[in-house]
Amino acid sequence: MAMKNLTQGQATRSDMDELVVLGNVVEALLRMGFGKEYGEIAGEGIRSILEVARRGVANGGRFILNAKEMNALNSLMELHDAQMDVITVRDLEQAMKLIDKEHRSGKMQRIVEKRA
Repeated sequence: MAMKNLTQGQATRSDMDELVVLGNVVEALLRMGFGKEYGEIAGEGIRSILEVARRGVANGGRFILNAKEMNALNSLMELHDAQMDVITVRDLEQAMKLIDKEHRSGKMQRIVEKRA
């Protein structure tokens, strides 16, 4: 639903949060070896999510995709779906632990940088 809302120009911050989580899951699963040969596709999709989110924050919460970003996000969604087809619940739990560890250690990219 988040992707549909984004493509229709109706995405909310909550939708963008969901897409960020999706990108994090894809990246964590890649690190675990699931589809690592598709790292470039994942990277483009994740960068697109971050760019759309940053622009949206700067534009008062209006999240709008350009054509290149839409293509990258569609490819990221396909990769995510393929990963979901082959992983176990345990794999997903491990991916979530990896994401949590990265978040707690401050290694995750921020959409908006904290002010000093």
